[in-house]
Amino acid sequence: MKITAETGKVFRRIHDGQIMSSEIYLGYDYSTGKKRVDLPEYYEQVNEEKPLQQQVDELITEIKKTVITQEDLQIYKAALTVKIDSDIEIIK
Repeated sequence: MKITAETGKVFRRIHDGQIMSSEIYLGYDYSTGKKRVDLPEYYEQVNEEKPLQQQVDELITEIKKTVITQEDLQIYKAALTVKIDSDIEIIK
């Protein structure tokens, strides 16, 4: 059986938070350590996250539109570094 998420969404397995694609073919699942029949209710739809590099590129594009001085640029660079470090810490 195949399940398909809404546009712009992907599936996340509820019990462990594993992100899947926007389409899943259900069958047997071993993620709990035991064989079980995979059911649609084991998944929830979540917004699809953009890759971190794409997020950074979009942010840089926005910064280039608004930066007025070199000091402003340094402030934005510092904020971006904190954001990236925070995202990396979350991933770990």
